[in-house]
Amino acid sequence: MTAPTEETLNAYVDGELSADERRLVEAHLAVDPDARAFVETLRRVNDLAAEAMAELVPPAPQALIDRINAIPVPPPVQRATEPIAFPVRRARQTTISYYAMAASVVLVAAAALTYVLKVGSPRDALLLAKGNVPLGSAVAELLEGGRSGQSAPVSAPGSATGQAMLAATFQDQAGRYCRELEVSAGATETPASASIACRSTEGAWSIEGSVALAGASGDAAPDYVPSGSSNDEPLGPLLQSLGMGKALSTSEEDGVISRKWR
Repeated sequence: MTAPTEETLNAYVDGELSADERRLVEAHLAVDPDARAFVETLRRVNDLAAEAMAELVPPAPQALIDRINAIPVPPPVQRATEPIAFPVRRARQTTISYYAMAASVVLVAAAALTYVLKVGSPRDALLLAKGNVPLGSAVAELLEGGRSGQSAPVSAPGSATGQAMLAATFQDQAGRYCRELEVSAGATETPASASIACRSTEGAWSIEGSVALAGASGDAAPDYVPSGSSNDEPLGPLLQSLGMGKALSTSEEDGVISRKWR
């Protein structure tokens, strides 16, 4: 019996083969340890990707789920039941793909732990992406336990890197604690963007909005004053919409952090 191709093994893991095809694949897996190792790697990658996406993508609204479930399902397409003819597998093919899949595992795991930036305006100002901050990321740890003035590294597609620094801590009109972050590109100290992140009662942080700041790409940078002061024009509309109060003092900030934001 000839070996199944990698495409066939992928279809086997995804449950896309017919019953006859599955029996042929399983018969081969029983005698080929390399093929079994490849299938187990595929399954681990799928599980890890599902776990990472569950953290990065918020759940869909129930109303949308109900509408999708209400769509009529077309009748299944009848598939041929003839046995498949597996082409001869080339030497070392499974070994090469095994390392490729191992690299995929590393990339998916890194995606779950790295908070990604997006490149925004023509000035290439780095903006923190709006939405949930991944648990365990450097930015999440900074927001949860850092003091104003402390910073953490962030990265963006294309190897762009920067530093996110805490500028101030507030409470909004809903009683949530929120923090202002300033992001500088590379080793520069001039902020390229400013963001507001707020903490839910469950302890999760989310970016409510971000704005690019003037002087982010080599122009003469204006004096920048943190949120809560009278010269905070870039974030003004966002702060007003959140009903943000006066910035906490250093001692007040230390107190709420030590009390776990209670």
